[in-house]
Amino acid sequence: MAALAIGFAGCGRSDDSRTIGAGQAEKANTNRDQPRVTRLDARGGEALILDAVNPSPRPKTRLSVKVPGTVTRIRANPLERQALARGQSYVGIRLVIKNVGRYSWTGAPGDMSALVDDDDEQADRGGAADNCGGAFAQHVELHPGSTQRGCVLFRIRRGHKAALFQFNPDYPATPAAQWHLIPAGT
Repeated sequence: MAALAIGFAGCGRSDDSRTIGAGQAEKANTNRDQPRVTRLDARGGEALILDAVNPSPRPKTRLSVKVPGTVTRIRANPLERQALARGQSYVGIRLVIKNVGRYSWTGAPGDMSALVDDDDEQADRGGAADNCGGAFAQHVELHPGSTQRGCVLFRIRRGHKAALFQFNPDYPATPAAQWHLIPAGT
């Protein structure tokens, strides 16, 4: 019964932010000096504070993640173009990840990411092209207070736009955070 009471402690809030559910009360006691995880939904350009799992034996930490925008004009060399299926093009999602927690964090942003286009279809991961993807998508190590900027590459159908970017550094414990991407000029 005590576990059920803790699981529902964050429910019933009247503000417009979404809270992380089960175990939040326990996390609050162990992460008092870390910013709170309060919502999982944002517009492109906004930063969200997210829990982030670490490889064992390091404890979880917190990340501030921001999606400043998309990169649609990616120059790919002939070998990189061969990775595209007919009718696909590359799109990059720019990320700024800052460790705002007490512990170092190691992760692969490309593996923690998903992109949905304006036709509600999930884009394929894209590897690396034109300084997007590559090392940043495969491995990031952040000490408390440090920041890294990079790009995660996807393959999307030509004529479609990136509509929703999802990032989950705490899978499967929490739902993915998501950014609604607004095309320039709208």
